[in-house]
Amino acid sequence: VITMVVGVSVMFVCVLFFQAEAGIRDLVRSRGLGDVYKRQVLSLPADVDWVMGNASGNGFWRTHHGGELFAGLLGSVDQLEPIERYLLVDDTWADLLAGRVELERVLQVSEALSGDDHPAVWRRLGQVLSGLRRLVDPADLDDYRGWVRQLSTPALAFAAERVDGADAAGRDLHAVLFGIAGVAGADPSTRLAARDLLAQKAGAVDADLLASATGVVAADATAAEHADLLERWRAAENPQEEVRYLYALVDTPSQEDFEVSLDLVANEVRTQNAPYVLMRALSHPTLGAVAWRYLIDRWDDITERFPTNSLPRMLEGIRWLTDDAVADPEAKAGAPRFLAAHPLGSGDQLVRQSLELQAVHRALVERARPSIGPLIAERSPSGG
Repeated sequence: VITMVVGVSVMFVCVLFFQAEAGIRDLVRSRGLGDVYKRQVLSLPADVDWVMGNASGNGFWRTHHGGELFAGLLGSVDQLEPIERYLLVDDTWADLLAGRVELERVLQVSEALSGDDHPAVWRRLGQVLSGLRRLVDPADLDDYRGWVRQLSTPALAFAAERVDGADAAGRDLHAVLFGIAGVAGADPSTRLAARDLLAQKAGAVDADLLASATGVVAADATAAEHADLLERWRAAENPQEEVRYLYALVDTPSQEDFEVSLDLVANEVRTQNAPYVLMRALSHPTLGAVAWRYLIDRWDDITERFPTNSLPRMLEGIRWLTDDAVADPEAKAGAPRFLAAHPLGSGDQLVRQSLELQAVHRALVERARPSIGPLIAERSPSGG
């Protein structure tokens, strides 16, 4: 597959990587793939302003757009297909992880797509916003949340106006945006609406919206609300409700309630669910290290009791544990040394991938944390 573009010289790397620049750049090879790349340089007429390097998402490669091509693409996102907009978000995040772009580019892509109307695009944006949250110093968190509200609440209002009588995609869009505004954006109106939704009778609220509302309440839960979520979990009438409330219990901002939820893993949670609760707990944006200590203190019991094939998935939760105590290869109780000394015996490749992503995320935090505060401050409603 070759995407024809005009106006620039374009480098095309067949099958695995496409790089489009205003001017030819050197090929950036990914690791471990040897000489499987093929390269073509296309020099075409000068009357086109932008290019999409993976038209209709037909290719199995990453794309990187630079210079004037990137600016032109951002100004033309309304001409892209939903899959192309999704890939723009996904590939830009991959570029950031790889160190090919600066953090500001991710912010620019997020802003350019803030008027999007497709749930898949917003779901991927929500994942990126969650990743950005982990880069933010606590002192800059209010500015970050203000910026997220600036992105998400107009789109949420637009979706809410049209949700009555909407098709499944419209209801999905509303639910996704509700979760982004309420959790990442900490939007007071959305948080209040989430509490109202949870107070309604069973079956009165769309299932996807109820799931988002549960997540919004959980992320801001008081002790009383956490206790209510615990009772809802115990009284769940079907597996879907059980898992929804169980996961919500480890989304709490309170360490005390978080530790109560972790104790459920050892005493009450079904063994087929417990590893995934721990995975979610390990992924907590501020309390993941508490879950890591809980895990290694009970390692022998957990690895004996839980299904063997679920343990590598459980450890996927370490991927965003970037504190030195957990991520430093030299830390005695850190994940790299501990898991080397306590191999699972199965799923080792997945564990290695999780450790590699942990190292990538740790490097990103070190690289991007100094700059994200000023960049967000410039953009937030209270910023300069």
